[in-house]
Amino acid sequence: MFRGAFGSFVIAWLAACAPSEPAPSSPGAPSGDLGSSTANAPGSRPRLVLPADTNLLFVSLDTTRADRLSCYGHSRPTTPNLDRLAAEGHRFVNAYTPMPTTLPSHASMFTSLHPLELGVLRNLQVVPSEANTLAERLKAAGFATGAFVGAVPLDAQFGLNQGFDVYQGPRKRPERRAAPVRKEAAKWLAEHASERFFCFVHFYDAHAPYDPPNDALGDAARAQVGAPAGAFATDPRVDCGFIKPPAELASDGLAATALAYEAEIAYADAELGLLLDELRASGVLARTLVVVTSDHGETLDELVATHGYAFDHGEFLHRRELNIPFVLRLPDASSPVAPGVHPEVVSTLDFLPTLLELLGAPCAPPFGGRSLSPLLVGGTIASAPMISRRHDMTEWIPPRFSGEEFSLIDGSWHFVESAHGHALFDFARDPFGAHDLSKQEPQRAETFSRALANWRKVRGRALWGEAKLSDDPDAKAALEELGY
Repeated sequence: MFRGAFGSFVIAWLAACAPSEPAPSSPGAPSGDLGSSTANAPGSRPRLVLPADTNLLFVSLDTTRADRLSCYGHSRPTTPNLDRLAAEGHRFVNAYTPMPTTLPSHASMFTSLHPLELGVLRNLQVVPSEANTLAERLKAAGFATGAFVGAVPLDAQFGLNQGFDVYQGPRKRPERRAAPVRKEAAKWLAEHASERFFCFVHFYDAHAPYDPPNDALGDAARAQVGAPAGAFATDPRVDCGFIKPPAELASDGLAATALAYEAEIAYADAELGLLLDELRASGVLARTLVVVTSDHGETLDELVATHGYAFDHGEFLHRRELNIPFVLRLPDASSPVAPGVHPEVVSTLDFLPTLLELLGAPCAPPFGGRSLSPLLVGGTIASAPMISRRHDMTEWIPPRFSGEEFSLIDGSWHFVESAHGHALFDFARDPFGAHDLSKQEPQRAETFSRALANWRKVRGRALWGEAKLSDDPDAKAALEELGY
């Protein structure tokens, strides 16, 4: 929605994204809905009403970039189970995360607030108790709520347990495979099959190191994508050492490591398939709304030559780290239109208002997204740029990476800006953002820069102050073991 005049661009954007600024004097009750628009106002658009007993199964595949999934066009069959779900439902091609870091991204999914608004900008921080999460909202609407997570970044002490009756994570270790997570979730789902439930399942497997288990599912996953046996990308990519000599990275076997990453995705997909099969066999899937997504993607070997960087995420705002899968399957026979593929730019901030509307639960402010339900019935939504931020880069890294960095995605345009300069890419002509067009398009770059500065003035501060850090030394050590 680029416009030649800066003023019209900002007016159109604010109408879609943030019509009212949070009241700083009353952070617990901002003055208005941070994400409403006239295009999404009740009564002005088609409405999809699901059966009154509809459940919600929400699955997050950690560190899973969209372009490595077969339902998103990847050449190898990485995700046959998710492919089937996507064929039965709605697939969003241009879904993005506001931050390619595990805890801030999930916190935004479940609050519809940007990490800057939450004050949660890194792992080890604690989601403010004032934030009204999806689990709290659905629990208040009568849902049984259960969460089953695969790794310590989402440990209960970091605040995402708000609103969950049951919240189970790894015990005495930083991470665990998808199999025990799936089994715990399946047991809980069977126990609550007669109730209305919200179940959150988090598979951490695609995160480095890349090494599916040595069992039938793990072996099948390797064979599925042609990955060799063994563990790859095993060296913890701690933030203070993410830049390495290219020769050192090359010695790891870049192609084999990338295939091992895909094998991890294939293994998580197999576990997803087992979970869905159990729900299907019990008849529960027929009345369950299913969402499958990710918190962020992953840089594989694309930056070895230029930066000595590979098999990590969080330090860059490239599409491969921001573009995530988002598949939504409605309960059987609930949609008046055929399943579809949606090209609109959407954000994880849109999840909460969409799901609450579909499930018939109240959606009081604050929230920063908009409901996507019109797209599910053949309607349209107002265009809204997507803002992302990387975590802070401080004194222990090369100067060229220091400080904050933001990106703005508007349609096919991707603008990235930091204190060190800016870049502009056109995904329509350059899907992987390899060619900076800022010198060829100076007016467009300047317009995006001003719009980004305005967004930061309106929404770039924490509603309840910067989130506190956990003081648990065991949690800090566990995160360090995972490379954080």
